[in-house]
Order: sequence, then C-alpha cells, then structure tokens
Amino acid sequence: DLLIMPEHLDIEFEPQRAVITTRPVDLS
Repeated sequence: DLLIMPEHLDIEFEPQRAVITTRPVDLS
C-alpha cells in the first residue's frame, strides 16, 4: 500500500512545504 509518512505534522500549518516534506513510501 502507498502511504504518506507522517513525518511532518506541520503540513496543515505550512501547506507550501507539504509536497516537499511528505514522502510517499511503498509499504506493500
């Protein structure tokens, strides 16, 4: 399954960084 690693919970505060800081990881 493809999940977004919840490393950066400040995304809601800094949505402009969301694309950079969230990394899709294949955990299948």
